[in-house]
Amino acid sequence: MMMTANAVRLMILQLLCLMNSREGMMMTANAVRLMVLQLLCLMNSREGMMMTANAVRLMILQLLCLMNSREGMMMTANAVRLMVLQLLCLMNSREGMMMTANAVRLMILQLLCLMNSSNFNNFKEKA
Repeated sequence: MMMTANAVRLMILQLLCLMNSREGMMMTANAVRLMVLQLLCLMNSREGMMMTANAVRLMILQLLCLMNSREGMMMTANAVRLMVLQLLCLMNSREGMMMTANAVRLMILQLLCLMNSSNFNNFKEKA
């Protein structure tokens, strides 16, 4: 039930593939749907129900590294900070480090909100 290093590496590879995709650094609706499907697959796998504090910290570091990379992500600093804050809230929730179905649904809703925000289509700020 733990989120293993392999699962985290898979998510990193998926993010890097999206970043280097033909669309450039823009996360299209299809890309977001793909990430949602990947999260649901993790949630339903044996490994995917629990995320330790270390795994969450690792994801935060990875997001910050992407944000500060030379290519940047076409995601503004504020959007990345928002995702980091959301992850920290999940990590410090009363449920502990367990990522429940509701928590995953919340993350999906947050991603969809980002996708539909005015900032999302104008990711031109360089990290």
